[in-house]
Amino acid sequence: MSESSKWDLNAPANSPDLNAGPGGATSNGDGLNTATVEIQPSSKLRTFASDAVNITVRGRIGSDIEYRQLQSGTKLARCRLAVTRRGRDDAGNWHDASTAWYTLKMWGQLGENASKSLMKGQPVVATGKFEVNEWSNSETGNRGTELVITAQTVGHDLGYGVTEYQRVKKDSFADPLGMGQGASALTQ
Repeated sequence: MSESSKWDLNAPANSPDLNAGPGGATSNGDGLNTATVEIQPSSKLRTFASDAVNITVRGRIGSDIEYRQLQSGTKLARCRLAVTRRGRDDAGNWHDASTAWYTLKMWGQLGENASKSLMKGQPVVATGKFEVNEWSNSETGNRGTELVITAQTVGHDLGYGVTEYQRVKKDSFADPLGMGQGASALTQ
């Protein structure tokens, strides 16, 4: 804070320190002072990990997983994730309620592993940072909201089936599922 913006908010209403600020000050007649302080917005917004909303959801992969390696070398996989609420009626029968659709982003090794391990329709559990992004299309005038989970971990939901785990060596990730050329980097 600059020297001119430091105010003593406990000073009397006619205090020169309080009246000198850009927002001014008033007294409400009860001896209590009210000050209006103007805070200039920062040109850069910094967020902190503690500000993130972390969630865990169970759902099904709702689209093919799109995997790509960016020019910087960073790996990114993304897909749609459908999370459907279920409930029972008075007769005890199960029914599907509303479905929430999320965009699931998986960065780095997680993204590469997911692209080789998960398929559309499979049940998964995902944990990650939750964000709500608003978008608009200037050509059509359409606007919408996208629910995004930037995953920290993703795996098959074992409440619906079994899966087989294969560990990947960190120093070499050539072709873990034998889907292409190169030596396998898997160990037991």
